[in-house]
Order: sequence, then structure tokens, then C-alpha cells
Amino acid sequence: VYLELCDAIKGESIKLLLLSIDAATQAGVEEELIQSGRTRLALLKLEEACVDVDHIRLKRELCNAKACGVDKEDVDRAKKTLLKLHPDTYRELMEEEMQEAIEKSGHEDLEVAIKLAAEAGAGEE
Repeated sequence: VYLELCDAIKGESIKLLLLSIDAATQAGVEEELIQSGRTRLALLKLEEACVDVDHIRLKRELCNAKACGVDKEDVDRAKKTLLKLHPDTYRELMEEEMQEAIEKSGHEDLEVAIKLAAEAGAGEE
């Protein structure tokens, strides 16, 4: 089960990775490897959503990718895709991120969120 999950993490199959994560969880494989699988799964779903034309799905996968620890560069690339696909949904996402940053009150996070929200046109309604 351990090796199957390792192989699935290296692959491109969402279905295989889902099955491997479930099997590894049931078998008691170390949580760190299972989390790596979840992060890879979030990235694969994000990449798939980027080529889809469903802006709602892309926003959902962006939120999931951030929560699962997908690399910032991959998340930022998907955000740019969302901006091109549907600027209003991108603006909503940026407003949500700004609100999260305010709630966390991390000075650096807040500055980045305000900048991105302003670029997205947040508050211009």
C-alpha cells in the first residue's frame, strides 16, 4: 500500500491517487505520506480545473489547493487563469483572501491580500 501511494503521488491519475490515499489511510500508513498524497491530489485537481471553463470549480479547487499546501507558484498561476476566465469570481476570491488575512492579522499577508484585491478591482462596486 505504501509503494502504491508513492507511485500514485508521482503519477497523473486523480482516480488512482484517490484510491491509493483511501487504502493508505485504512492501512495506517504514516500521515506525512498521506498528506503528500492529498497535496498532490489537490494540485492535479487544480490543474484539471484550469483547463475547464467552469470558474466556480476553479475557485473551489484554488481554495482546496491552498488549504492542502500546494506550492504558491501553482496557486498563483491558477489565479491568473481564473482572472482571465472570470474576473468577477477572481475578485470574489481576492476579497475572501483579504478578509482571511485581516482575521489572521498577519501584517505581510494583509499587505499582499490588499494589493491583490486592489488589482482585482475589489471595493469598486
